[in-house]
Amino acid sequence: MKMDIERLIVALVIIVFVFTSAGTLVLHGSMLTREDAIEISRNRNLQLIPGLPERAEMYRLEKMDYDNQTGAWQLVWHIRLVGSPSAARIIITHVIDAGTGKILHEYTLGLL
Repeated sequence: MKMDIERLIVALVIIVFVFTSAGTLVLHGSMLTREDAIEISRNRNLQLIPGLPERAEMYRLEKMDYDNQTGAWQLVWHIRLVGSPSAARIIITHVIDAGTGKILHEYTLGLL
């Protein structure tokens, strides 16, 4: 009888360990990749500036960082539209939650 209880406890510990490990793997597997963050940000830029990238003379991802403390990607785009002065830029910054894929903050700055 004592052996059956010990086996039952060991089996329960193993089952809990397996489910905990599987849950951890699933959570880490659902984190937003660098490419996913770029795609979300790029699609948002297309909504902000109709006709982009056809209207863009320059359209590049200037900076991209992942912040471990906040679990968010920060992307900074530099855009110059056709016909604008050479120093003129539109700078768009997105902060994207790596767990949900939602844009947490969006900043747009026009420089002349």
